[in-house]
Amino acid sequence: MRYTWLILLLFAALSCSGSREKEGNPYVSDQTTPTRGDWVILFELSDPENLNPTNYTGADAGYILANIFMSLLSVDPRDTTYPYVPALAVGLPELSPDGLRYTFEIHPAARWDNGEPITGKDVEFSFKVIKNPLVDCAQLRPYYEFIEDVSIDPKNPKRFTVITNRKYMLALSSIATAFILPRYAYDPENLMEKYSIRQLNREGDKLRNDPNIRRFAEQYNAKQREAKDIVGSGPYLLEEWVTGQQVVLRRKDNWWADTLKGVAYEAYPEKLVYRVINDPNTAITALKAQKLDVMNGIPAKDFMELKKNSGFLTHFRLETPPMFAYSYIGLNMRPQGRAPIFTDVRVRWALAHLVDVDMIIRKFSYGLAQRDYRSTLSHAPRRL
Repeated sequence: MRYTWLILLLFAALSCSGSREKEGNPYVSDQTTPTRGDWVILFELSDPENLNPTNYTGADAGYILANIFMSLLSVDPRDTTYPYVPALAVGLPELSPDGLRYTFEIHPAARWDNGEPITGKDVEFSFKVIKNPLVDCAQLRPYYEFIEDVSIDPKNPKRFTVITNRKYMLALSSIATAFILPRYAYDPENLMEKYSIRQLNREGDKLRNDPNIRRFAEQYNAKQREAKDIVGSGPYLLEEWVTGQQVVLRRKDNWWADTLKGVAYEAYPEKLVYRVINDPNTAITALKAQKLDVMNGIPAKDFMELKKNSGFLTHFRLETPPMFAYSYIGLNMRPQGRAPIFTDVRVRWALAHLVDVDMIIRKFSYGLAQRDYRSTLSHAPRRL
């Protein structure tokens, strides 16, 4: 079952000027283009476990990090086909005839906070970080096993080719959406420079005892929450993290993409305040009191009740964009001390038929979810 009820609530006065009262609504604005300014207060259910760009595992950390770091490409959320659009790269890659080489060029204006240009060496370094066997990113590493090397154009350091060892259906997604890290900030001793991606692929286990591999990993894994350690090419930097209360991002004064047009370069609020509220009911109360500007993932029941609240709708917009998530039932195929009945595909198929998916959508999701027929068909039983 695929959910479509990720809820986004946008404060009507956000980053607006020229507001005027209309039909009793003081938050209606005649502004047609966004402007810089104001703060946005966003709901977070808990503190992120860390703000390390490769080692985080929770979605809450990912939302925050996406404002600090950039990838080669971004996705346009306003287009229902979710096309890739330029971010650090000037455009989509050139693909070789055999489908194994992806050639990108980084935007000529792209620079790190210290003024150095962002180059293919930073991309190469970012993949080396993931492939370092002692970096705490085991959850990420399998998605990059197919990357064999990065070749940088000797005449243009911003142009590079990612060389892969096989075709992979998530190849473009993995390459294009990885956070690109500054070598100067995350490897000031240049410890990873002497190792190639090919070597890390082939000798990963052997390199676990290498002193440079170990030293880099220890230093890198420790970069989790201090503002001085969280350095990216995105529009925001970490200003404050008060455990159990909030994470505050501040917009950079002179960001390299300030004058560029495109969805990946839109960054209007001066501050993003991620307010930690551990209880969803308390969060909804804070939302109604206008102590929050944005809240996502609202339970369907609460969402439907908010739709009936005219006072609430005076200040907020309710949206139901598609959500990249699904619900499923996991079956233990190797139970300890019990017969492994779920290894029989017919048993699993029978259990699937017992679940009244349509009732769940109707009663528990209030019609804000949809059945994913593709997953049902893909698990059809074989003829025996």
